[in-house]
Amino acid sequence: MLNTNYAYLVESLYNKIKVMLSEYRAFDPKVTNSEKGKALLEGLKKIHNKLAFIALTNDKQLLTITGEQGSGKTTLVNRLYEMEPGYLPENDSRGEQLPVLITEKKGLMQPECYVVKLDIQNGTYTIVKQKISKKEFFNIALEPSGEIWLELEVPYKLLKSENKSIILLPGFEKDKGHISQQLLDHILYMSSSSLVVFSKDTFARESSANAIRKVKRVFKDVEPIYVLSFGDVNQEENETIKHQVIDEFDVDPKQVIVTGDPNDYKEPWMELLKDSINQFGYLTEELDEKKQEVLLGITDDILEAMEELTERLDHYEERTLTKSLVEDSKERGLIAQFQKLYEKHLTEVKNDIMRSLSYRKEPATRSFNQYVSENINLKSNIKKFFVSSDLEESIKFERKIEEAWEDASGISSTEDIAVVLTHSIESLEENVERSAERKRALFSDNPASLESGQEEKKHLLINAENEKQELSPTVQQSFDTINKFFKADPENELVTLDEAELKSLVLIGSMLGRQSFVGAEIIEAAAQIDYNREGILAENREKLEQSLLKSRNELEALQNKLDLTSSKTKAILSSIPIILGVDVAMDGDFDLLTGAAAALAQVGITVSPGALLSVIGIGLIGVKAVEMIHRQALQNNERKINMANAGRRIIDELPEMHADSFCHVLRNIYEKMEERIREQHEWKRAAIGYDQDLMRLQYQANSILKTNKQLIKEVMKHEHRFAY
Repeated sequence: MLNTNYAYLVESLYNKIKVMLSEYRAFDPKVTNSEKGKALLEGLKKIHNKLAFIALTNDKQLLTITGEQGSGKTTLVNRLYEMEPGYLPENDSRGEQLPVLITEKKGLMQPECYVVKLDIQNGTYTIVKQKISKKEFFNIALEPSGEIWLELEVPYKLLKSENKSIILLPGFEKDKGHISQQLLDHILYMSSSSLVVFSKDTFARESSANAIRKVKRVFKDVEPIYVLSFGDVNQEENETIKHQVIDEFDVDPKQVIVTGDPNDYKEPWMELLKDSINQFGYLTEELDEKKQEVLLGITDDILEAMEELTERLDHYEERTLTKSLVEDSKERGLIAQFQKLYEKHLTEVKNDIMRSLSYRKEPATRSFNQYVSENINLKSNIKKFFVSSDLEESIKFERKIEEAWEDASGISSTEDIAVVLTHSIESLEENVERSAERKRALFSDNPASLESGQEEKKHLLINAENEKQELSPTVQQSFDTINKFFKADPENELVTLDEAELKSLVLIGSMLGRQSFVGAEIIEAAAQIDYNREGILAENREKLEQSLLKSRNELEALQNKLDLTSSKTKAILSSIPIILGVDVAMDGDFDLLTGAAAALAQVGITVSPGALLSVIGIGLIGVKAVEMIHRQALQNNERKINMANAGRRIIDELPEMHADSFCHVLRNIYEKMEERIREQHEWKRAAIGYDQDLMRLQYQANSILKTNKQLIKEVMKHEHRFAY
């Protein structure tokens, strides 16, 4: 499980690379169908698949099963979960060719099979997780044709947690270019530990010993678990081989487990294996470093791919008349100026949120310490407490941290953050006002009216006592210009955005971010509804109605303290649908939808929840303290940090987690605006022959490089040496 910042950036890169794949595939065949063009597409797919795996499994703790072909890996899985034949291929030569993610699901009575693949739908690449039959699963495992990995959901038995997964990896091959090897090292380095499976026959091979050494090298700090398969055959040899492994690889005897057919081999190896996993399969700082190195490896791949792509696009551009038709520096300069403005705002917002919440840490820690002193067992509890037997205790643990955090002040953390965001918006309004006045003065008959900066500030200060005031004419004019720019109307081709309009876009994005933050639970609940269905399941309706009612009550309480519904707020947010290119609020055929839309309208949001989530991403779900606490509790559990220290660490990290979560949502909004600016330039230039496809790819490459640079910067904060 990656920390919050890494996870956000990986998710962003994953989505951008996915879009890049679609655009590149549809580009001029003279570029994409050449030998180098096809190789670049395959390289982008490999990068995408690695990012997809990290993004889509980031909420899981991974335990790999690895070893040479024919060592008994598949047999071990079948015995662990008592699976009938026909799911996974078992043979001595070459078995499964794709990673198989095995996750225990509560309530399942028999295994369910899924395939994850990169699919093309309506010309667009998308990741698809598709349920398939047992026979299809078996055939794809044996002979894949473009699929990325397989997933097998099984009944609760060994790990008893949906946050943990076993990954059955293909065997190590000499041919590193083989399909089975493409994600093998990548997954191995993203896991918390590994089961290395070997048999009496394979143990004698030098290649098997090398495989064991490789895994041991990966897991220097957290020793892997060594599994001798087929222990029911020639049982007298088991102890000899077991001690060979212990001596040769210098491991704890509890890390070596001899397994066999339960019908013939009566050793309680399943319980021993489970105990060994619980004792040795956990995360450490050293493994975190390896995950960071995996990310650096991916960033290197991205840099190399974007460098090659940019070179090919430049060469393509030189062979066309594009540059002679129109200068593109204005659009690039405009986007760069907008980026500079919103990045500055994001930095300020992050720092302000962290400062605003930091005062909570001391009283929250005192409250939590009191809870620990009253529950002395928490001080030494380092067992894995996120399993079924300790679930009740873990829930109490999380709730206590949440209570300590929220009770640390007379106001909720949501309100605390909303106050910060409101002050930030007020500052942005002042800034927009000044820029709008300066722009107006440039075209005024009497520009001397702004003789000094002091007089200008005096004239432009917003009256804080009059929160319900309308937008000033100068600011309204900037909003009118923005609306004209984003309307697809030939008459608007000459409309340009200046400093005042760009600052207004930052203001609009910040306002939408604040309103989305305070309406997060409503947006999340309403977006779960499938608008194409004729009805909603009764159990879902009740759950959603309760969630919406709770969220509406919170909004009403917040509105009594903050200006969330002023006419100014509504005026600013009225531009959102046209700027973001999304539909306005739904009519709502169901009472539930109508209620959700009405609740959102209370805080000025006139965009449907589904459309909003398409803009701000899934990060909105993680902005609430309860979600952050749960995620951090899982991470601390993976590291076997005792509960008392885990609670203190979570409290200490909450201010930055809050700030990062919200800024991720806000950045998504700004990047969507940035993309819309590019789209409008593209549309306006098409009439004079500018190559729209080329322009789109160039923009996407720059956007990917920007996010890639952010990820490198985040990883390089940790100065470590790696061996990946």
